[in-house]
Amino acid sequence: MKHWIKKTSIFYILFFMTISLFGQRSYDAAIGVRAGNLSGLEGRFYFSEHSSAEGIIGWDFERGGNLTGLYEYGIYISEVADVYGGGGISMAYNKLHKFTFGFEAVIGGQITMPMIPVNFGVDWKPNWVFDKDLKLGLLNFGLTIRYVFR
Repeated sequence: MKHWIKKTSIFYILFFMTISLFGQRSYDAAIGVRAGNLSGLEGRFYFSEHSSAEGIIGWDFERGGNLTGLYEYGIYISEVADVYGGGGISMAYNKLHKFTFGFEAVIGGQITMPMIPVNFGVDWKPNWVFDKDLKLGLLNFGLTIRYVFR
């Protein structure tokens, strides 16, 4: 299992670093749906050329209801972007009916369609949840489809 995680992580890093030259983002805000271990509604707002805030309201199949906020840094080449982030905090109302807190990081990529206001993204969001057992979640992958506001 660990070998698979290493291979997947290395693929993400090499693929997205390879296409990371310098460009411009093509939208100011976006809202969409995310499918994955954490599924739900996602919104992103840019407050500078490379910095954005992302919020997710959804359901984590492992922890229950979830509210996540992340700071992200993006590097762009045309309509393709790499997204890196960290320092986000995640809150979940778990199946045992109590609130838990944790931290998430994010690495991923996205592509925006030039002629239509649609954006597709794929990401990996490892997290560390402060519960009685300090749970580390490494298998949090997702696919997002967003409507973009230019």
